Amino acid sequence: MGRGLEAAAVMGRMRAASHALARTDVPPSRLMTRLDAFVADLADQLVTCVHLVVDQSTHEVILCLAGHLPVSALPPDGPARMLQTPVGVPLGVNDPYGAGAPFQQATQPAYRESLDQTADLLIKTLLPDMATPDDDVTLLLIGLPIPKGEDFRA
Repeated sequence: MGRGLEAAAVMGRMRAASHALARTDVPPSRLMTRLDAFVADLADQLVTCVHLVVDQSTHEVILCLAGHLPVSALPPDGPARMLQTPVGVPLGVNDPYGAGAPFQQATQPAYRESLDQTADLLIKTLLPDMATPDDDVTLLLIGLPIPKGEDFRA
């Protein structure tokens, strides 16, 4: 949370820690619990975080939120929708000894669409006035191959 050099440094540390933990194949909710303990070692920090895993074999997304805004998805056949996922407290709020609210994860279907079209639509929706944005926006767009035997039309 926050802006400036200190927030960027914390983000870099969080990214390194989350990448290392993700390689251990822990579920997203457990990864958040471990990141929460990591943030407890950082002085006076609160961190919002989204962790998601794309399962290409089932075309599902498993995600977990810690104090972060909900994630939206744009299916090929309809309007964007928020993925129904419980939002946990920001990392760093829980007691460093493990007492606190558990992080919950949810599984949602993953949708396929032209990434360029999706990015354009989301940017125009999230930042209608590009000349004077009032906050930062991050997009993570993932293209999944269409399973054999299925035909999705935009």
